[in-house]
Amino acid sequence: MRKDKLALMVLILLISFNSIVHANSGPTYWSGYPGLDVLAVEENSPIVVESEELQFNFMGDGFKDYIDYSLGCLVTARYLMSNPTDKMETVQMAFPFISTLKDFNTNDIIIREDPVSIPYTVYIGDVIKSKGRKAVETGDDKLKFDNIVYSITTQVYTPKNYNLDEVGTLYTYDIKTKEDKINIAIEYTVDYEKTKVISKGFNGFQGNGNEVKEIARIYDNEILELFVIGEDLDLNINCYSDGELTKKTDKYSYDLTIEKISVRDYISKEVEAYKDKVTYNDYLAKNQLFNLWAKTLDELIEKDVMNLWADEFYALDYQERIFVLLYEIEILPQSSKFTSVSYVAKGTMDRTETKEPLYTFEYLLNPANKWADFKDLNIEIIPPKEHPYIVESSIHLTRNEDGVYTGKFSSLPKEDLSFTLYSKEKVTFLDKVEREISNLSYIHPIEIGILILLIIPFIGLKSKLNRKS
Repeated sequence: MRKDKLALMVLILLISFNSIVHANSGPTYWSGYPGLDVLAVEENSPIVVESEELQFNFMGDGFKDYIDYSLGCLVTARYLMSNPTDKMETVQMAFPFISTLKDFNTNDIIIREDPVSIPYTVYIGDVIKSKGRKAVETGDDKLKFDNIVYSITTQVYTPKNYNLDEVGTLYTYDIKTKEDKINIAIEYTVDYEKTKVISKGFNGFQGNGNEVKEIARIYDNEILELFVIGEDLDLNINCYSDGELTKKTDKYSYDLTIEKISVRDYISKEVEAYKDKVTYNDYLAKNQLFNLWAKTLDELIEKDVMNLWADEFYALDYQERIFVLLYEIEILPQSSKFTSVSYVAKGTMDRTETKEPLYTFEYLLNPANKWADFKDLNIEIIPPKEHPYIVESSIHLTRNEDGVYTGKFSSLPKEDLSFTLYSKEKVTFLDKVEREISNLSYIHPIEIGILILLIIPFIGLKSKLNRKS
């Protein structure tokens, strides 16, 4: 292979390698959640939305800071609602909110029957789909009116793949050791068609057909649980001093408690333990956490998941899902009333193609289609000083002299609202080139030396061609 071709190939590999290193040195993409308009729970409500004032304020104290790696703002939707009937209307209103169990914070949400704050109840809905670099698929059926309203229930979830009232056997091992570290293995043979096992406290699982080892690392004192539903099991406990489970040791002791309880009581026990992690318990409607646990177990059994670790249910903390905030307002006959919702939103950060990040915010207006009528919509976006320009928007917005963007619509737009903030008026080709150049700043000094050595042959080649010409 000629030296110049070899050098060119190595050069390309080095640049590609450094692009990968740069991409992994920090997040280049961070998803946010779209906001949604309020809706009436009663599908045929006579209430009319006379106007909506929708504001995105990036300049308010405490809301312009970065949330994780994204950008935060205060969103306020203020509605003027009228009752055209001759009787008092009590309207159940639902505000859908996308978050995770971990991030959901009632301190960030204020609902007013202007100017007084009013109480609301929180319902936990289904997980929504996330796809690639898109924060949320707006076509997700979970975001449609009927499915959002369907999640507003306090009824106990009815499983398809198990019976809540079935009685199982709960084995509780209280393990103690005087060594720095041991590994406990509880071994059993199981017929998965007849028996389901939920384990807690374990951090390892080995399955060879129907032969199972539940493994736990013990440092001092640990509680391990196995909840057996269906045919009972013959459980054998062994202790090892090594992680490969080859060196048995007897330097441990344990107390075993065996208890007969129903699946319902077992789930209730786990929910009580989980509640300590939830700061908004006082806002939750009845049975929300129970239903979440029971439905997740149902889905795992349906998927034939063998190792049903109770600890993995805490992974629910990080799944994006619909929360529904339910509240009521009363509107006198032939009269109107203001109500508003304020919350902290975070956008989607994207610097995959530009050196400076782009921040995209979404607001789904489609729930408002379910009102009897929806008239004026006024949008105001007060951008942050560091990212004062909207470079892309799904609907037409006007930039005023003070830098504030506004949009006025006599009816609900066909498109949901989406806009992208940037530090400059446009994303140019040069911005994308700067992004690529910034990758080169991550090249190691040794690699720079290699690049210099690779360039020298090209310089020599060019000199020879010049002399020949």
